Formats: sequence, structure tokens, C-alpha cells
Amino acid sequence: MTARMIEDRKEIDEILAKALVGRLGASLRDRPYVVPINFVYHQGKIYFHSALEGQMISYMKANNQVCFEVDESELVPNASPCNFTFRYRSVIAFGKVRFLEDLTEKREVLSAMLQKYDREKVAVNPIPQDNLRDVAVWEMALESVTGKKNEVL
Repeated sequence: MTARMIEDRKEIDEILAKALVGRLGASLRDRPYVVPINFVYHQGKIYFHSALEGQMISYMKANNQVCFEVDESELVPNASPCNFTFRYRSVIAFGKVRFLEDLTEKREVLSAMLQKYDREKVAVNPIPQDNLRDVAVWEMALESVTGKKNEVL
């Protein structure tokens, strides 16, 4: 273990809960693909949504092993160019994804995502049933998770 590893699982969970954008990586026939996504960390799993078709969907349907990354960072400049650094916290997770078919389960996940992103509470209507059929919702079960940080003063 290095000095920058995050040992506390609660801190890792906090980073996952707080981050607004994550990066999802998948691989198909030795060709990696990474996309930025909105997501929600809910009940110990990572959930995200997408269109019903697309490159990432094709990758995940062919190979459900994925990697997910989130981070928060702040540049720390220095008079000496070689001493510039970043203050950061990051989490990398590996796991398998599955497509949610059950509309009740999809509604629960999308509602949790809405709670995360609708900070001003402007959405007052429920998610329409038709919209549940028109969106892909994916669950990532975590197989391993690591965190790292640099808390430069």
C-alpha cells in the first residue's frame, strides 16, 4: 500500500456518492472504449442510463466486464514549474454490468439518479412509464474498488 491509498471504505463511498460525472470503460475484441457518464451510487452499486443503442451498449452486451473511474481535483501551482501538483481524490472500480429489464427497478434507479442531480427540486412529475421503456438502465456490481488521494497543503 502506498501513502496515497484511501484505506477507509466510507471515504470511497463518499467520493462515489458525490461525483457528478464518471468515466466508464469497456473493451471489445481488444479495443477499449471510455465515455463520460452521469451515474448514481445506490445501495452499493453503480447505476447509469443510456440510449437503447450505441457503441457502449454494443461493447457491454458483448463483454459485461467494465471499469469505472471518478475523481475530484484542484491544481496546486508553484513558483517552481517542476513543483506544480494536484490535490485529488479518485476511485477506480471493476465489475460486471447487467441491463435492467424490470420497469419498477428501472424507476427506482432513475428516481435515485434524479434525487442526486435535481438539487433545485424542479422535477415535480413522476417519470412517465413510456420513458422507462425508451431508456437503457445498467447496474454495475462492484468486484473491486480502490481509492487514491493527494492532500497537498
